[in-house]
Amino acid sequence: MTESKQTPDLLVEKLAAGQLSTAEETAVRQRLEAEDGLSRLDDIAQSNQDILNDYPVRQMAASIRERYAASTPQKSVAFKLFWTLAPVSAVAAAAAVVFMLAPSPVPSDPSETTSVGSVDPNYSDDSIRIKSGDPFLRIFKKNKTDEIEVKSGDKLAEGDVLQLKMITNHARSMVVCSVDGNGAVTLHYPERPAATTRVTELKSISLPYGYELDDAPDFERFFIVWTESETPIDAQQIIEKIKSMKHAAHDTPELSGAVKFKDIMVKK
Repeated sequence: MTESKQTPDLLVEKLAAGQLSTAEETAVRQRLEAEDGLSRLDDIAQSNQDILNDYPVRQMAASIRERYAASTPQKSVAFKLFWTLAPVSAVAAAAAVVFMLAPSPVPSDPSETTSVGSVDPNYSDDSIRIKSGDPFLRIFKKNKTDEIEVKSGDKLAEGDVLQLKMITNHARSMVVCSVDGNGAVTLHYPERPAATTRVTELKSISLPYGYELDDAPDFERFFIVWTESETPIDAQQIIEKIKSMKHAAHDTPELSGAVKFKDIMVKK
C-alpha cells in the first residue's frame, strides 16, 4: 500500500502557522521542495491575509459580544465555546468567529441530540445529528472536482485515492486498518502502532491524508475496530489479529468480547 505522495494540507498549514518543531519544519520543507510545492505556503499566507482583511478579529469579536448580550440561553453555548478556544492564532480566531455568526440548525425533535461533526449513518451530509448506533467508517474516492462515497462491494482500481472518515459515536478507543489481496496490513488510525487509540465520543474524524491503492490484487478490506470500555485498544495487537486471518477477504478477526468491528471491502 502507498499513501498519496503529496504532502498533506494539514502539515503545510502547520508549517505556515509555525506549529512544527525545527526538525519537522525542515522535513516538511524538504518534501515541498521535492514536490516543487513551496507555492502552497504562499497560497496559505495569502488566504490567511484575505480572511483577516474580510473579518477583523476585534470587530467580529465585538459582534459576537453584541449577539451574546441579546441572545437566548440556547445561543450562549456557541459564545462560550468560542472563548474556550483561546489562545488561538488570529486567522483561526477569525474563522471561528465566522462560524459562530452563521445560523445553526435546531433539531425538530427535542429527543435528538446534536454534536458538531457527528453523522447519522443513513444521512449523506456531515452537518448533523446522531441518535444512537455503533461507530462506523466512511470512505470517499477523491476525483478532480469532488468525492464519491465508496460502499462495500464497489469496484476500485490501482491509483485511486481514498479519504477515510471515522464516526466515533460512543467509542472511547478506535483503530482503523486495512488488508489487501497480498495480505499486507496498513494502519490508518492512529498514525503509528504505539500512538494512543483514544477518541472523543460523538465526533467525525477525517484522516489528514489520502490513501492511494496500489497494484495488490482482488480486494482491499477496511476495518474499523473499537471499544466503549475504559481500557484502550492496542493498535499493534489489532494489526497482528488482522494479519493472522487465514482468509483475509472473509475471515472474522479474533477480538476480545469488549472489542467490536465493522468492515468495508472494495473489489479491485
